[in-house]
Amino acid sequence: MTVIEPSTRLKVHVPYGSEHLNEVITLRPDPGEVLTWYWSWDEPAHPAPICPAHDVATAVRLIRHVVAAGATR
Repeated sequence: MTVIEPSTRLKVHVPYGSEHLNEVITLRPDPGEVLTWYWSWDEPAHPAPICPAHDVATAVRLIRHVVAAGATR
């Protein structure tokens, strides 16, 4: 994992994997002001939420699933 901007953007990838198989995750408030993790897909027009920031277990599970799935393609 590489921190791009402290506390707001993370680049997540498989160790020693291709740069094409990474994902940039952002942390920002949703429309209801709940701090939420977002995928970089379709930004900024249609941000894709992952889950609320407080739900770390779900965030880790979903991010790991997506990044690991990309490594097997």
